[in-house]
Order: sequence, then C-alpha cells, then structure tokens
Amino acid sequence: MNAIFNSKEPAAKAVMDLDPLVIALGLSLASLAPGFAGEAGAVAAIAFDVKCKRWYGVILSSASMIPIIGYLPAVVKVGLLVVLLNRQLMLVEAALPELQKTPEVARKALEVLEKYKRNVPKWKITRGLRQRLERIMASGQCAADEAAESTPAETGNSAMMR
Repeated sequence: MNAIFNSKEPAAKAVMDLDPLVIALGLSLASLAPGFAGEAGAVAAIAFDVKCKRWYGVILSSASMIPIIGYLPAVVKVGLLVVLLNRQLMLVEAALPELQKTPEVARKALEVLEKYKRNVPKWKITRGLRQRLERIMASGQCAADEAAESTPAETGNSAMMR
C-alpha cells in the first residue's frame, strides 16, 4: 500500500493513517478478553503503542492488565480509538475529491476502505464508522463511474480529431 500512497499529500496520508488505528483497535479489543488471552492482547497493544509512540495507549493498556478493574481502562481505550478512527474517516471523506484526481490512488484507497467496511463488526458502537465508510464508498464509487464513463468519450473525441 505504501508504494501507491508514498506521496506527502494530505489525502493519501489520511488513508495511510487508518492502518495503525485499526491495528491498535484490534489489539485493544483483544485485551478485553478474560484471562491469559487478555493479558497477551494487552502486552501486544503496549508493544504496538510504544512503536507508534502513542503514550496514552501505553498507559491505558498497562492499566488494563490490573485484575478486575482493568476492564475500565481497556473499554476507555477502545472507545477512544473508535472516536479517533471516526475522526480519521472524516478526514478521508473530506479529502475524497483530492484523492479522486489520481485514479490509481483513488482505486487503491477504495480497495482499502472496502476491506475495512467488510471487517468492521456490526455493533452499536461501530454504527457511525460503518455509516461513514458506506458514504465514502458510495461517493467514491460514483466518482469512479463518472470517470469511467468520461474516458471512452474523451478517447473517441481525440480519435475523431485525428
């Protein structure tokens, strides 16, 4: 994915920044599991947050390892990550016209967003994320269809001019 999104454009960066948030969310959800699985998820979340320099995540994941009361910081972290992911999707939605200027980047961005849309669980807490992803996909698909319709017409016009 980075080969296509290697530009410094804010639109491409907005799509690239989704991956770490989704990974952190998955690890945070794993830390909610009871017993050893939750501890392992919390350790993995701590390691990932240190790598990404998300110190609030390190603190919340560390606190989630405390028996019984550790569920509270884990739930707070999951909620925070859902809010951050929703905010990042708002940036992607705002940058969609910029992304669509380059068809290859727009196509790859829509593939990435489609993958997220398929994998976001249908829970009440993720309803806003799913709705935003559906809006982005719908507007991105409409723009792709318009571009596909205009391409043959442009090709035909240039052939007629020769």
